Amino acid sequence: MRSAASTNFNGWGVDGGVKFDYAAFDAVLYGYTGKGIGHHGLYILSTSNLADTRKSDGGYILSQLQDRQAQARRWSYGISDLKLADDERAFESTSTLLKRNESGVIGAYYALTKSVNLVGEFIYSKAEAWNGNSAKEHDFALGGIFFF
Repeated sequence: MRSAASTNFNGWGVDGGVKFDYAAFDAVLYGYTGKGIGHHGLYILSTSNLADTRKSDGGYILSQLQDRQAQARRWSYGISDLKLADDERAFESTSTLLKRNESGVIGAYYALTKSVNLVGEFIYSKAEAWNGNSAKEHDFALGGIFFF
C-alpha cells in the first residue's frame, strides 16, 4: 500500500531592492528568490503533487523621468520564473505548469490639474509554460486618473 505524500514542507525566500534618485530621474531595481514559497501569491504552486518544493525567482526594474511641466515618462519590466520540482523534471517537455511570466510597460503621464492626470500606456505581457506553449498580449491604454 502506498502512503500519501507529506503536506509538510519548509519554504524560504529572500528579496531586496535599491532605489536611485537624481534630479528628475528615479529608478527602482528589485529581485527575489525562494523555494517552496509559490508563484502569483504565497504558497500558490509552491510544491509538486508529491509535495516536492519548487524554486521561484524574479524581479523588476522601474524608471521614471519627470519634467517641470508635471509630465512624466515611465518604463518598467518584470519577470517571474517558476522552476520544476525535482520529481517533475522527467515531465518537463509535457508539463503545462507555468514557467515564466514577463511584462513591460511604457507610459506617458500628464498632470492636467492637481486632481486629474492624463495617461497613455503600452503594455506587453507574455506567459510561457514548460512545454513551450505561450500566450502574448499587447495593449494600449488611454485614460485619466482622478485624485480626491
